[in-house]
Amino acid sequence: MPAVRTLQSHAAPTLPPPDEDGSAGPSFQPFQCTVCRKRFTRHENLKRHALLHSSTQQARSFPCDHCSATFSRLDLRRRHLKNKHPEAVQVEGTERRADGLGGGQPVSGSTAEQSGRGKGMQSAPPVTTPGVPISDLLWSDVPIDWDLAPAAIGDAQPVGGALPNEHDAVDLWRDLTLPSATGHLSAGSASRDTPTNGSRQAAPTLSLSPAASMEDRLTPEETERGVQLFFEHVAHYLPFLHEPTFDIDASPSHLILAMLSIGLQYGDVPEDDRPLATQCFRRSRALLAQYDEASADSAHNLTVVQAYLLLQTAAIMYMCGKETASGLRMHAKSVELARSGGLMEPYPTKPGSTAGLEALWLEFVKAESHKRTLLAVYQLDASWYHILSIPRSLSHLEIKHDMPCSDELWNLSTAAEWAHRSLTRGASSSTRYIAAIRTLLSPSPDTQLPTLDAYGTLNMVHFLLASIREVSGWSTMTGRLSMERFEALRAAMMALEPQTQVGDGADAQDVVVEATWNIAMIELNLWSPSHTNGIVEGSLDGALATATYFATTQSLLISPEIAASVQPYVVRFIRYLDRTEDASLEPPWVAIYAFKAFLVAWQSLQAGWANMLEAVAVDNASDAIEWAKDVFARRAEWCFGKLIETSIVSLAAGADSR
Repeated sequence: MPAVRTLQSHAAPTLPPPDEDGSAGPSFQPFQCTVCRKRFTRHENLKRHALLHSSTQQARSFPCDHCSATFSRLDLRRRHLKNKHPEAVQVEGTERRADGLGGGQPVSGSTAEQSGRGKGMQSAPPVTTPGVPISDLLWSDVPIDWDLAPAAIGDAQPVGGALPNEHDAVDLWRDLTLPSATGHLSAGSASRDTPTNGSRQAAPTLSLSPAASMEDRLTPEETERGVQLFFEHVAHYLPFLHEPTFDIDASPSHLILAMLSIGLQYGDVPEDDRPLATQCFRRSRALLAQYDEASADSAHNLTVVQAYLLLQTAAIMYMCGKETASGLRMHAKSVELARSGGLMEPYPTKPGSTAGLEALWLEFVKAESHKRTLLAVYQLDASWYHILSIPRSLSHLEIKHDMPCSDELWNLSTAAEWAHRSLTRGASSSTRYIAAIRTLLSPSPDTQLPTLDAYGTLNMVHFLLASIREVSGWSTMTGRLSMERFEALRAAMMALEPQTQVGDGADAQDVVVEATWNIAMIELNLWSPSHTNGIVEGSLDGALATATYFATTQSLLISPEIAASVQPYVVRFIRYLDRTEDASLEPPWVAIYAFKAFLVAWQSLQAGWANMLEAVAVDNASDAIEWAKDVFARRAEWCFGKLIETSIVSLAAGADSR
C-alpha cells in the first residue's frame, strides 16, 4: 500500500461548492448539487439527481391521465396510479391482455405441459398468445426487420456521453419493441418427441423474418449449436443456467433467444452467425416487452430476469454503440424484477414434501439457479459501475442468500452423483453472503475468511471493486482521505489473494476471478481518472475512448512510487495477454481490464519509469504498440475487440502528435 503522502496525491485539492453562507455544509452530506444546492450523502445519488437538471422539462414531465398531478419519473407516476387510481390500472391491464400485449396464462395441453419436462428453473411458460401452443411460440413466423444491425464502430457515443434520463432507465417499454413486431404470431409446424434418454431435445425451426425462405430460418441444428456455444463460451462467467438439466423444448422462448444472442457470437462463420445473433437479440427483446409482470409466477419471472441479464451483456459488450442505452434500460428492469419477484430472498424449498432423489436434486438446482441469478444481477451491476461509471442500482445489503455452492457440486450431471458428493463431503454449514462480506471487512479477514469457490470469490471481489470506486469518488469530492476505509479494503483484498491467483493452468472461470482481483488492486492504488473527474460514459465505445484520451494527454501515474505499486498486477495482465492464443473462452470484460492494464504499462514506459513490458521483451513505446496490436487482434472478431484495436490506433496517433 502506498504511503499516506502518496494516497493524498490522489485526492482533488478542492472541496464541494460551499453553501450560500460560505460553509462547506454538513460532513454527513458532502455532495452538493451546483444547480439547486441540494445535498446528498452518496456521490451516486448526486449523479442520479443531476440528470433531472440535464433533461428538459418536457422530457421529464409525466402527467397523470386521471388527475392534474405530474411526475419527473415514470416509475413515480406508476406508483401514483397504483395508490390513487387502482381501478385504472386494472382496466389498463385488462385491455393490454385483450390486445395480446400482456402475458397470458399457459395454454392448456401444450407440449411442455403434456411431456411433464420442467427441469431446473427453465420450466416456466413463455409469454403466450391465445390459441398458440407454448412450444410453437418460439418457432413461429413473426414479422421482424431483418435489416436491423448493431451500431457501427463509427457511431460511438462521444467521450463522456451522458447517461440516459433517469425515467428512461425504468421505462422498459419505450424503444424496446421492434418496428414490425406487431404482426400475428402464427403456430409453427415442427413436431416434437419427448426425449427419454436425458439428452437435450432437438429444437424445431425458428423463423426470424417475414415470408422466410430456407436461408432465413434458424434450423433445429443451428438452435442446438447456438445453445451449445452458449454453454461452452458464456455459461462459465454467467453461471446461473444448469447445463445438465437444461431442456430447450421446455424452456421459454425469450430465454432461448437471449442465449443465442451471445452464443452465436462464437460461431465458426461470423458473417452468417452475427446477423443471426442480432435478430435473436431483437426478437427476445420484443417478447420481453410483452411481459405482464402482474400475471406471471415467480419461476417465469426468474427466466425473464435471466434473459435480461444475457441481453444487456449482448447489447453493452457485443453490440456496443447505440445499443448500450437499451442494455442499461434492461439492466434497470432486471434489478426491478429481482426486487419485486422475490429474488432477494432464498428459494422456498420444501424437501419434506419432495419424493425421490431425482426430485430432491431438481429442487437443489432450482434453489441454486435462483441464488446465482441474483448474484449475476449484482455482478453486472458492479461491472457497469466499474466499466461505464454508471451509478449502482443494487446494494449488497439486499442479498439475503447463502454463498453459492461449490462449482464442483453445481456442475454434476446426475442426481446420484450429486447425492454421493453431498454425502462424502459431509454436512457443511453454508456461509451467508452478508456474513462473508462482514468477515472480509473485519480486522483479521485473512484468518476468518472461509474457503470460497470461484463464483463466490468473484462476487466478493466485485463487492470490493465497487467499494474502492465509491471511496475514491468520495475522497475526490470531499478532498479528504479515509485511511481506515482504505486499509480495510486493502486487507480484504490481500485476504482474498490466495483464492484468486491460480497461475497458467487456470480454467476459464478462474481466469475471470484472477483478472477481476488484479484490476481491483490496480484501482486501489491508481484511481480511475474518468471516475474521479465525474465522467459517466454512455457506452463501451466512450469508455475506451476516454481511457485512451487520458493516457495520451494526462499523467495517469502520479509518481514513480505508484507505478511501482501497481507493477505486479499489470505484469500479470501482460503475461496473460502474451500467452493466450485462443480468447474464445474469455469474458469481454477481461479484455477491457487487460487493455486498461496495458495503458498503464505503456504510459509508465513513456515516462521512463518501471518497464512493465520487460517480461515480453518490449523496451520502447513503439514496440509496445505493435505488441498490443498483435495480442488484441486475437479478440478482433468481436465488437469489444474491434473497439480496443481502434483505441490502440488512437493511442499511437496521440503519442506521435505529442
